[in-house]
Amino acid sequence: MEDRHRLTVVSYNMHGFKQGCNYLTDLCNEFDIVYIQEHWLASFDLDRLSNVSTNMTVYACSAMDKDISGGCLMGRPFGGVGILVNNTLVPNVRLVKAASRYIILQIGLTLFVNVYLPSVSTVGRDEEFIDCLSCVMNDVSDFTDCSVVFGGDMNVDFTNSNFLCKCLLDFAKDLNLRLLMISCLMAAVVLFGLKVQVQRL
Repeated sequence: MEDRHRLTVVSYNMHGFKQGCNYLTDLCNEFDIVYIQEHWLASFDLDRLSNVSTNMTVYACSAMDKDISGGCLMGRPFGGVGILVNNTLVPNVRLVKAASRYIILQIGLTLFVNVYLPSVSTVGRDEEFIDCLSCVMNDVSDFTDCSVVFGGDMNVDFTNSNFLCKCLLDFAKDLNLRLLMISCLMAAVVLFGLKVQVQRL
């Protein structure tokens, strides 16, 4: 980290730990904070993320706990979010919330929010999408003095002004977030506040 006031942040949908692990290692060598979605790991396997880079500390949660607690997992693994943070920042990190679709860290006066919003194939997508945004809004509302770096896989088409896209943009407006970058139609990174370089892969 050349400038202690400038952090680099990247968001990466792994599409499974095995598939995305090697590239995640490269990202950990280039960025201070790495948002990940779809690591597809159960809670008892999350330590595998810690082996990706000795320079990073991992804060992650699984989306499969409910399904696994009911017996054997049927079908392929799914979901999961995490944030990997450069070890130099860890003394200032506080885990605010870890849920199946989002995770929030506080580093100094900035909240780092990583989400994996439901895709088109999700049963009850609209309700789950809105519920996730409402929960994030509730969790960050007490931090009135903090800037917010909100990112991840939004699973919305920003070229189509549909209901969920409007909900997401209204959510961003309510938090005074500024859309910083869309690197593909189905994902976004939103930024407000702190001088941060953000990339989405």
